[in-house]
Amino acid sequence: MRNLNGFLKILLLSIYSILFSTFFFSNSVFAQQGFQVYSDFYYIWHEDYVDSTIYLTITTDGSSRAITYYTITIPDENIVPEIYSINRDTKLDPTIHRRTSATDIVVDLDNLLLTNSKPITLKITFKTPVSDKQLSLISSVTNTTTRTFSFTYPSSKGEITWISAPIQNIKSVGDSTEVITTPQETNRVNLAFGEEILYKFQINRNLTNSGDQIISSEISLPLNNNKQHIVIEKVLPQPDKSYKDRDDNYILQYEVAPQSNIEVSVEGYLLMSKSTYDISYPDIENFALWEIKDDSLKRHINRYLKEYGLNISESFSKIDELTTEAEYEVLYKGIYQYVITNLEPNTLTLGSLSGSERIGGQQVLINQSVSTSEDYADAIISLYRYHNIPARLVIGYVTNISQHNSEDIYHYWAEYYDKTKKDWILVDPFLEDFSKISLWGRDMPDHISLIYRNSNPNSPKLFYFTKEDFSVEIEKGIPEITYEFDADFSFTPYKLLDPYLQGSITLSNKGNTILDSFLITKSNPEIDKYIDYIENNNQVALLPGQTYQIKFNIPSNKVESNIFAVIEASSGTEVTEGKYIEKEISLIDDNNNLKIFSKLLSILLFFISAIPIYYLIRKLEKKNG
Repeated sequence: MRNLNGFLKILLLSIYSILFSTFFFSNSVFAQQGFQVYSDFYYIWHEDYVDSTIYLTITTDGSSRAITYYTITIPDENIVPEIYSINRDTKLDPTIHRRTSATDIVVDLDNLLLTNSKPITLKITFKTPVSDKQLSLISSVTNTTTRTFSFTYPSSKGEITWISAPIQNIKSVGDSTEVITTPQETNRVNLAFGEEILYKFQINRNLTNSGDQIISSEISLPLNNNKQHIVIEKVLPQPDKSYKDRDDNYILQYEVAPQSNIEVSVEGYLLMSKSTYDISYPDIENFALWEIKDDSLKRHINRYLKEYGLNISESFSKIDELTTEAEYEVLYKGIYQYVITNLEPNTLTLGSLSGSERIGGQQVLINQSVSTSEDYADAIISLYRYHNIPARLVIGYVTNISQHNSEDIYHYWAEYYDKTKKDWILVDPFLEDFSKISLWGRDMPDHISLIYRNSNPNSPKLFYFTKEDFSVEIEKGIPEITYEFDADFSFTPYKLLDPYLQGSITLSNKGNTILDSFLITKSNPEIDKYIDYIENNNQVALLPGQTYQIKFNIPSNKVESNIFAVIEASSGTEVTEGKYIEKEISLIDDNNNLKIFSKLLSILLFFISAIPIYYLIRKLEKKNG
């Protein structure tokens, strides 16, 4: 009997699987038989949940037919849906099957007639729980074309600070705000609400020296700029030297003894929040990896730009030949689209910083179609620089909040300098080509910048490569970033006969971020003229708790009895208020030196007076003799 029961269970399960497979593949059959299914998404946010409604519209451009069963696949295994037939104004009783990351809903339409003029419309409703101000909403149904994505929320919630889909329209509806996005091919639209994106980061590296000589090992910190602000919680051990290089990278340097190692641990936060700051026009240096010299390629680019809507001559090559801001924008975007049009993303290299040999932007555009993210970056940098637009390479980390990938990835992208906005603009043509989502002109707080390469396309290197070396996670709450420092004068004892007054300004970082430059905005005397630039390295990166000295030598004829200075500190693009310091100069009473000086002066006066007397006596002797 047990064997018979087991056999019946297996038989029933097999029959169910066959039937389910038939229903499940009905969508694909529809597509092959001239049917088209559209999906429209409408979400309304209440206090602790979102009312979710999806309309499915089944259309046909062929002959009429009666539909018996239809299978709906929604990419979420946790929903509890209710299904309605709009045509018959009735609630349906579906069969629901849940599997990993999806819910399959089989509905019996009871031979509902589908014609050219009368489509079949189904309504699916469910509730999406909300526990914080970061939401992830379904934006696609398998084998359907998304037409509409609408999200309505109470205006009292504030503004959406980030959303993974381009916003098409925003409008007020009473006490609510409705946001309509461009239809996406992704399964979800993610958004952050009413607050900036905050990451907690950790760096863990074991610096090893197996040789017989002391070596210098380096670790870079995430960048600090007007879009990404760094907070440091811990650096252990403290580095032997920390500095900011010419491309604005923060470098920690450790001296590792022979046959030893140093385990370095850094913890902190990254606040992805854009602040207003005008960046001066950067210089452009020429490098073979980022040059365009091929005449055929130049002509091809110009033809594309003309078709893209830019009125240019055949010999066009510089942005300076354009006259309006609108033309600048067409050029910036045209170059971006040219790269996407002519390259194809190598999906096998997604998330990897290693790939094929680096051949440079020109060769990528001429000879290579399937390309890595580094190839895309080299290509677009080369094109921007060819048109006299400053551009630089970024090595970074893309988090999965945008769901471009299922996990965080290391990645290459680029930035160009917008002369109208006076700012660096992030562009990621590889990721747009890969995800099929428009990323042009959008803030991308999922992109964490780790290394800039501007003055050299090959350095600095990224000093960590794995998730164990570098990790980030989303944090709630926004930490207060404190830009705070102490300053004080110190002087060596000053004597009247000293040619210089030697002194220094000691600076102490009392905040929780990195201070990377100091400026004496006002002083008496003008101390900045007498700074010892051999002793002082202006490429400083002062970590919280560290001190730094600005050394100077003031000529004795410029020394005042009271010396003061006003000092500003900078952290990335943030500038602190000026700090005023002053100190009185005391002259050391050195009697021994004065006595010696007096004796020497007396001897000198004696000789000066004796010489004419001597000659007078000789003259008298000659006269009398």
